[in-house]
Order: sequence, then structure tokens, then C-alpha cells
Amino acid sequence: MGHAVLLHRRPAQHSHYGLIIMKRIAAFTIATWSAAAILYFGQHSVALIALSGVVVLGGFDLLRP
Repeated sequence: MGHAVLLHRRPAQHSHYGLIIMKRIAAFTIATWSAAAILYFGQHSVALIALSGVVVLGGFDLLRP
């Protein structure tokens, strides 16, 4: 009977933490690729180079704990 109790236990809370980490990594990836697209389509515009830097730094901020 003790084995039956172990089989029906709830999943650990660590899965919620892993989901948060995966969302942060996904947001960072989107921010990085967005900055690359801004640089590619900006055609050496100083304003868009600065904007891509802001986007990348915002993406780095998402990775902070």
C-alpha cells in the first residue's frame, strides 16, 4: 500500500521554476534576434544602431535573477 501512495504524488515545484527560466531564455532569444533584424534592415543608421543596443541590453536584463 505504501507504493501506491508514492505513485500518486504531485509533481515537484521545480517544474514551475523551469518554466520561468525557459520563458526568460525565449524572451532573450527574441530580443537578440530583434536587435539583429534592426541592424540588418537599418542600413548603418546611427539611430537604429543605438536602438538595437537598447534592445540587446533589455534582453540581458531579462536574464537577471
